[in-house]
Amino acid sequence: MISRSKTRHSDAPEALPNSLSEVVYEKVLENLDVAMAVFGLDGSYLMQNSSHRELLGYSDQELAGKTPAIHLGDEVFTNVAKALESEGRFDGDVVSTTREGDHLQLQLTAFTIYDEASQPMCHVGIKRDVRSVASADDRLMRSVSLLQATLDSTGDGILVVDRAGKI
Repeated sequence: MISRSKTRHSDAPEALPNSLSEVVYEKVLENLDVAMAVFGLDGSYLMQNSSHRELLGYSDQELAGKTPAIHLGDEVFTNVAKALESEGRFDGDVVSTTREGDHLQLQLTAFTIYDEASQPMCHVGIKRDVRSVASADDRLMRSVSLLQATLDSTGDGILVVDRAGKI
């Protein structure tokens, strides 16, 4: 279960009752389009949302009691854990291996959640699949290269106009 911060602004609306608030938070987390998981202070999985399940392919039962080393590898997991311990945050690109063995290039943001006494309670990890961004960048670079090669090999001038016929 995730505890939310009790810090409120004076003009903030009245808080939801705890039972309703927990349901709302659980539904929000479950419906996020980004892969998100919550970890205990020992690094073991406490929960994951459906996007995380779909991205990595592991069921809740398969991750129970395990750490992200299961898909990040020991070295990367150790580096992330050290950053969380020393700075309370990690941001970086990592390679993750799905349950099926596929390698994913992910952008990982991980941070520590603290209680009102500034004691760490748990860690949160948010993963974004950057393969589609890299693929779009590759397509753009190929298009630019093709255009440049076409322009370089053209002996005549090229006049470019917009749809309205303006130069």
